[in-house]
Amino acid sequence: MREAVWKRPAGWWTHNKDYTLFMLREVGGTLCAVYAILLLGLLMEYNAGKAAYEGYLAFLQTPAMLVIQGIILVFVVIHAFTWFLLIGKSQAVMSSYRAPGWTRIFGLMVVVFLGASVAVLYLVFGGL
Repeated sequence: MREAVWKRPAGWWTHNKDYTLFMLREVGGTLCAVYAILLLGLLMEYNAGKAAYEGYLAFLQTPAMLVIQGIILVFVVIHAFTWFLLIGKSQAVMSSYRAPGWTRIFGLMVVVFLGASVAVLYLVFGGL
């Protein structure tokens, strides 16, 4: 008996909105890890001394890096909001008969996300 080879054409996921959102969410998660590595580099340069830290900050503020960080931000926001949508829908499936609607859970997650973002801004930068 011969095994069937499963081949899909390139870009097969672009024909379905759900698959496209899934792929964008996965790219966002990967880019979030890339940005975490950039921030770890910042911490390593901080530990290396003031000149190394300021050099790394200057590198992060170059136009190319600002564009890359903007792209990462867009994908991370897509990642967060698609996860919020997914949590709201899966919670209704996993809960009892009286589970709240997915829109309420999504709204709650957005509020928590915004609250955590403001808290981080206040902790790191001392305000907005």
